[in-house]
Amino acid sequence: RSAWTHELDLRPWMEAGKAITKTFEFIFDIAGPNGYLVHRVLPDFCARTGATAVYVPVLLGGLMKATGNRPP
Repeated sequence: RSAWTHELDLRPWMEAGKAITKTFEFIFDIAGPNGYLVHRVLPDFCARTGATAVYVPVLLGGLMKATGNRPP
């Protein structure tokens, strides 16, 4: 078992009647290397968990400019 893998205890959410979805948005910068690296492991993650990733490409520089943020 990898040190990067952990299990989430979802029982409190299920007992409270809260909906748990197995679909998530993978928002990634198309110009950055991190999105590529995550994309390489995402299919295995989805296969193991039954989750579905919805790919949402963004240009981080454009997003930062549109929201008035500046990189550190």
